[in-house]
Amino acid sequence: MEEIKDNKLKTIEETSVRILVVDDDPAICSLLHSFLQESGYYVMVAETAIAALGFITLENPDLVLLDLHLPVMSGEDVIELARQKKEQRFALIVLSVSEDIAGPIRSHRG
Repeated sequence: MEEIKDNKLKTIEETSVRILVVDDDPAICSLLHSFLQESGYYVMVAETAIAALGFITLENPDLVLLDLHLPVMSGEDVIELARQKKEQRFALIVLSVSEDIAGPIRSHRG
């Protein structure tokens, strides 16, 4: 999908909201990627916290859909490390199957 503006072609990457999906479950990543891309969003997928931090730093997403329960480094760690980089601003939606999600969210309000 391309948009013509000022005689320049812009790709979907340049014109769409950039969404980063972070989840260690490939089925969830695939489902969210397909749905969001079909809805016109530019979607990136990370299955680890380290990959997520790389995308946050290099790709500057507008929105991050983040699973809190990632292996090795948690989603909470991703939030904390991303907050330390003041130039990195994005909306955050937390994904979790945990019944007690209020504690982690309260601890990261800033």
